[in-house]
Amino acid sequence: MDHRTTLRIACGSALLLLLAACGGGAPIGTVELGQLVYSGNVDGDYLSRQLYQLDPPFNACYVRVKRKDHAVEGVIELALRGGGGRLAGEIRSNSTGSEELGECVIGAISGLTIIEPAATAPWDYTADWSVTFELLQRDRGTS
Repeated sequence: MDHRTTLRIACGSALLLLLAACGGGAPIGTVELGQLVYSGNVDGDYLSRQLYQLDPPFNACYVRVKRKDHAVEGVIELALRGGGGRLAGEIRSNSTGSEELGECVIGAISGLTIIEPAATAPWDYTADWSVTFELLQRDRGTS
């Protein structure tokens, strides 16, 4: 066996162990960020691109919650308020049934710093937004 084959085997084994350790038997899910509907003084396209930074934290929230409740999925509807580089979120509705997921999403939103473009008036805006949490693979023991 050459070094490349040994490395492939070692990396493959490590990946399998990592997936087994991280997966915890939870079904695979996806997070889809909805369209942003905004009003006020803001560059909506610029803001939307910055909100994509929330995709990894939202996925982490979802993985954590799915380990406890394998059936959790649904839509969280949000009201956002922003300006001065800050962003705050409030849940309007949560069809996932998971308060923990909602709290995690709000925490991620509150932790995001929004960088407003230079040479523009300070932003002051509100927005409606949704995030869809959907299972792609259900547990083998469920239908």
